[in-house]
Amino acid sequence: MFSYNLLCPMTLTEDRTFESQYTVQWKLSQLIPRLPHRGIHAQLLAKGDRWDQQLDFTMCGTPSQEFLDAAAATYTNMTSSNAARRVVDRDLQQRGVFPPARLGEEAQGMFLQAFPHLFRLGASLSPEDVEVVESLGPGVMGLWHQERGQVFLAASTLDCGLETVVATLYEEWLHKAHGYRDESRALQTFLFQKLVAVSMGLPEPEPSSPEGEMPF
Repeated sequence: MFSYNLLCPMTLTEDRTFESQYTVQWKLSQLIPRLPHRGIHAQLLAKGDRWDQQLDFTMCGTPSQEFLDAAAATYTNMTSSNAARRVVDRDLQQRGVFPPARLGEEAQGMFLQAFPHLFRLGASLSPEDVEVVESLGPGVMGLWHQERGQVFLAASTLDCGLETVVATLYEEWLHKAHGYRDESRALQTFLFQKLVAVSMGLPEPEPSSPEGEMPF
């Protein structure tokens, strides 16, 4: 889409070509999203199959607001850059800002049905503690956002059934109330101990904040 003049040190071969194509991709993937120029980004993120339109922009670290605005404008266009959509998702997750969902009567009913089950699991979570939003990003069903102090639930989770809604909110409550991290040994140990206790009719373990872990 564009021609680039790399001013950073780059290694060349004897025939004056770049020694590593990956290094070129990595440098541009980092630098392009930081440019404060929405016009460039609007062209780059539009429909197309040029080489620079296929770069992995998620490697940029902190993108410019101009890049985020252009990426958000093309977000619903499934022919635009997948990497740019992931950058938008990551930015929204970091800031804890998501479009609220409008629930139909059936979905709202299922949402409210989850809380008596959560109470029986020992989770002190109420409907007022949870914000149902349009999306949290691909594959993300729920999210506890520490800076916002808010539990979020993706509206699509309600399509997966009551059991999934309860399980998702229970996990986010464990993050919120006790600091368990996703995919951590501490979370795994607590859940397995709870499962075994239920199976054997033993007193269920109480969750505790794992040493060295903080809610996120």
